Amino acid sequence: MLRSWHRRHDGLRVGYFMEVFMMVRQVKVSNFAEVQGIVSAAAKCYNEVGVHDMKGSIADAKSILGMMSLDYSHPVKIVCEDEHDLDCVMSALRQ
Repeated sequence: MLRSWHRRHDGLRVGYFMEVFMMVRQVKVSNFAEVQGIVSAAAKCYNEVGVHDMKGSIADAKSILGMMSLDYSHPVKIVCEDEHDLDCVMSALRQ
C-alpha cells in the first residue's frame, strides 16, 4: 500500500492511500532469443514491466541493456501491475 501526501493551497497536508497489486510470474529464460522476446513484448505494453533475478537485481523489461545485465542461471520473476500485459509477455516466451 502506498501512502502519498499532498499539500493543499491553504497549507494543510492531506494524505491518501492507494493499493497497487503486482502480478508476478517466475520463469526460466534459457537463451538470448527469449530475452529479446520479453523486450519486444514488454515494449508493446502500456504498463511498466520489470524483471527481477535471484541476486536481487531489477531491470526494466523494455530495456535490452538492462535485461542483459541480469543473471539467468536461475529463474527470474516477471513483475507487472496489469495481468493482460503480463500475459502478453508470457506468451512471447512460449513462442
